Amino acid sequence: MKYVAISTIAKEYLLTNYGSFFQHYALRKVLKSLGFHPFRVQSTKERKYKILHIVESLKNFLRPYYWAIKRLPQRRFYVMRIRKNKEQVRLFETDYKSLIGEIEEPMTFDESTVGIMGGDQVLWVDEERVWLHDIKDGNPIISYAASGDWEFISNDINTQLFLKNELSRFSAIGVREQLGVDLISKILSNAKPIKHVIDPVLFLSKEDYFEIQSQKAIFKKPTLFCYLVNIRSMEELQLDKYISLAKNLDCDLMMLGIQGADVYIPKEFSVSLSPREFLRAIHDSQYYITNSFHGSVFALIYEKNFLSVSQNNRPGRDQNQRQKELMQKYNVANRWVGNEISFKEMQMQLESKLDWVSISEKINGERAESFEWLKRAIASDS
Repeated sequence: MKYVAISTIAKEYLLTNYGSFFQHYALRKVLKSLGFHPFRVQSTKERKYKILHIVESLKNFLRPYYWAIKRLPQRRFYVMRIRKNKEQVRLFETDYKSLIGEIEEPMTFDESTVGIMGGDQVLWVDEERVWLHDIKDGNPIISYAASGDWEFISNDINTQLFLKNELSRFSAIGVREQLGVDLISKILSNAKPIKHVIDPVLFLSKEDYFEIQSQKAIFKKPTLFCYLVNIRSMEELQLDKYISLAKNLDCDLMMLGIQGADVYIPKEFSVSLSPREFLRAIHDSQYYITNSFHGSVFALIYEKNFLSVSQNNRPGRDQNQRQKELMQKYNVANRWVGNEISFKEMQMQLESKLDWVSISEKINGERAESFEWLKRAIASDS
């Protein structure tokens, strides 16, 4: 049995971000079906994890007191972030162990080990192990569904030069967004073909996720479920709009937040969920709203009445391009909305019908095509 070294998004996201968790789970499941033994590449930084964890814990302990002297709102923010992050990691670690295995697993770089980089936003880390320099010369090294902040990459010449140097070693390159395909082709001067492939999460069907989702219902009444990331203020959350929308839809309102959004969601609307419970929450929801790329992917898989809402971008960054492209690809561009949309417009969109037969057929076709590409690429001896 050949080993496959998977270089993917950092451990901190695997244990706090639902999309990062399931893209890794799905890719490993596919590789196992092809007869390979996958393992996750641990960065050099992770090997020093215990020391770093002690230092980071000390910083986290002292930070709230620093902000207590400066400004009270920031102190509250950091205290809540620390508490909620610990709770998330605990929930994720349990499901990671039951679905995937140990987070720190043996790495076997033998004579036949091949390498895969990707499945999430990875095209920026400057570290030899992450870029699979441990793979023996002549063995396949491929990129599968690798992604990055394409706006940042397109405007940063140093990152482009770095990517050109590293990706020139790869035997096959598959990228998640068409914008990325075009940009990487340009960076490599069209020296190699770049394949547009689906996110690993889409390799698995709704039935596959039914098998691993929580068996216990999360919502027992009709519910508007909102999964939000990267919210930085109560104003950005727009809670009143969601309350009004839920009332008009005659639904309960429940919200799940990560990466900062969690600290702004009031307790009466907030849920903390393990990855398996997250899947069940989407399954149980009557309506579903998210501003997350993978959150939107799961809406398509579970065939939900959904909206994909834009995020507020930071200067020089674009968190929305991948969602917009996803919506356009599956002919549901009307489900992509700006965060300035009114709750009445949201209701109108949520209650409109989607052609799930056509969407499912397109996903199935792309799934088969991407699977065949991955199978050929990883089995290649070239």
